[in-house]
Amino acid sequence: MSDTYTSNELFNKALYDEKSTSIPKFLELYKELLIKRADENSVLHANRLDQYCKEITNRKYLAELKKDFNSLYLLISKEYPHLNFLIEGRIKSVVSTDRKIVKNINENKSLDSLRDTIAFRTLIFGNYSQTELVELCYSVMNSIIKYGNSNYILCEADTVKNVMDLNDDANGIIIPKKSQINPRYLFGVKDYILTPKKNGYQSLHAIFRRQKGGECFEIQVRTFDMHVYAENGEASHSNYKKKKYNTPYNIEREKIHIPGYGVTSDGTVFDFIGLEKGLQIIKQQKVF
Repeated sequence: MSDTYTSNELFNKALYDEKSTSIPKFLELYKELLIKRADENSVLHANRLDQYCKEITNRKYLAELKKDFNSLYLLISKEYPHLNFLIEGRIKSVVSTDRKIVKNINENKSLDSLRDTIAFRTLIFGNYSQTELVELCYSVMNSIIKYGNSNYILCEADTVKNVMDLNDDANGIIIPKKSQINPRYLFGVKDYILTPKKNGYQSLHAIFRRQKGGECFEIQVRTFDMHVYAENGEASHSNYKKKKYNTPYNIEREKIHIPGYGVTSDGTVFDFIGLEKGLQIIKQQKVF
């Protein structure tokens, strides 16, 4: 594409509008502004935002997911009685979602590939060696996929790109000789443990489609050490997003009227609405 597609100005105009008293109302105003611009990309953008809004406000769907993942917690507890783990789920933030839509439009990618509005992460740890924990990551992912087969369809995974050159310094991370995902499931798992990203990020990712309503969600499995590195090391999510999207929104936070969002005098941002930070929808852990 010759011209870079942007929407920052419209995003901010809708966000600062006094009618934007909730995320759904903001999204509605934003969609209206995009549609008025009347170009093909803006209409595609508005339609994908409409889908996002329906996903995050579908209380029945979210309740069913929570129920399923409570069952998943019990499953892992039973199959791995000595394993310590945490399952947490989040709704992707508005800013992250909007940036990803814009990025896909500029790269001429289908917006149907944005399937991680809801994501769940399983972190495993305990009295095991790092090699054993890596093996357990694979085993747990295999169990999750097997468990979900009756309710969810495992989607085909995108090709893993921008991987680490294994001749480079691997920073002490453990890379197995081969994937331990069940061969029947290999088509649906992004194996960043076997093929870490250039920044050293490691995890297992899989996308599932709900058979009832067709909604998609992502599941990630990683060790505690992988998670610490992903949150605070070179692979931190904030650094990753800055490099990947390179589209600062320059939000003037004091102009936002949505209850549950605010900034203190020292600059601390409180975001209980999912504007900049993902909303947590479930958290369960077994540490004893």
